[in-house]
Amino acid sequence: MNLTSKLVFLILLAIGGTLIVVVRTLTSWLEKKSGMDAIDKIKKNPSMAAVFSASHDMVYGQRINFKPAYFDELKNYVLSTTSIGDYVVMYGHVINSDEIILFTNLTYQDFDVTLTGRSDDVDKTILTAFTLRYIRAEKVLNVFSDIHSNTNQKFQKEGLIRALFPDNY
Repeated sequence: MNLTSKLVFLILLAIGGTLIVVVRTLTSWLEKKSGMDAIDKIKKNPSMAAVFSASHDMVYGQRINFKPAYFDELKNYVLSTTSIGDYVVMYGHVINSDEIILFTNLTYQDFDVTLTGRSDDVDKTILTAFTLRYIRAEKVLNVFSDIHSNTNQKFQKEGLIRALFPDNY
């Protein structure tokens, strides 16, 4: 391989690495903006909460024999607290007496490529929405969110369940 082809290879490698970082940053920004837009829409039109909640189709946690008094206590807690474990509560809204939508913000460390092209632990922030649905007749609490696209998202969503119910893990 001659010097010119080595330089072209290195330039393409640098451009490719930079593009990956730019795409990840842009994707993260769009996800946060989407979540903040959803909060704004719910604040302006509370009936939108049910629309956003309906998109939460994956159960991340379930509690059986969950008494109505427990759900009422949990509802009061999540709507009045500023954090649940490592999750900052950004916004909570009661959809009906048995359903709450909750927006959380989580900062975590991930081993990633930085803008300089070096691999390092990087602080990342994710905004995630959850729906707590209680079925009174069956005494069942389900915690829903949208489906995860990678294992990081899966563990982050399950992390809220561990924070809400630490005795069960």
